[in-house]
Amino acid sequence: MEKTNELGQLNYINPNCWVAKTMKAPPQERCRYCTVDNYKNCPNLKYLITTIVLIFISLGGVFLIERKFSSSLLRVVLFSDFILAIAYGFLFNKVTTENIEKDYKVKQELKIEVEEKTKKLRLLTENLDKKIHEKTEELQKKVVELEKFKSLMINRELEMIKLKKEIRRIKEQ
Repeated sequence: MEKTNELGQLNYINPNCWVAKTMKAPPQERCRYCTVDNYKNCPNLKYLITTIVLIFISLGGVFLIERKFSSSLLRVVLFSDFILAIAYGFLFNKVTTENIEKDYKVKQELKIEVEEKTKKLRLLTENLDKKIHEKTEELQKKVVELEKFKSLMINRELEMIKLKKEIRRIKEQ
């Protein structure tokens, strides 16, 4: 299968995730929707850290309980810790996957909306360019008309001055 770097695709590898880059594949299915820019922000890392902390707390509790109480209580504590870890993992994975996929869907919807708005903006720009071109042509035609009118008016005035001079000259004679 051909690898692609498109978010949401099967083989998407987040370039900011050192685990995915090292494995050359997303570590979990939800990771193909992940856009985390720093592994410290990775929900998977937070889950792993919390799990390790729970394990150490459980082991510490087991060590303390083993020294003071019977083995039957130890079994109950271990079993309850095991159930707690499974429930935590299940709920964490479910909520995190839902949040990441919802975020991905929202981003895809926004991407589509931006593309549509960009198309509309291009059309408006093209229409505006056409209108500007049309108005520029109209103005150039009016400028040519005004220049012709100006030329006619100047020629008329020059002719009037010439005629006035001619009239004065005739009167003087």
